[in-house]
Amino acid sequence: MVVDYKDIAVRAGKTFLQAFLAVLAAGLAGVTGFDTLGNLGFAALIAGISALVSWVQNWIVATS
Repeated sequence: MVVDYKDIAVRAGKTFLQAFLAVLAAGLAGVTGFDTLGNLGFAALIAGISALVSWVQNWIVATS
């Protein structure tokens, strides 16, 4: 299986942006008490999980 690191980075970047904006919007609305740095860390965690899930999914498809 050939790993397309650019594709993984693009997917993780998109997910990071979406998660960051969603958490930031929730914080601005007063739903959470996280500061901006906490939002950034949370969005990075979600992006990393998404990249891992995408990699596992691509690996399953490639090996089946």
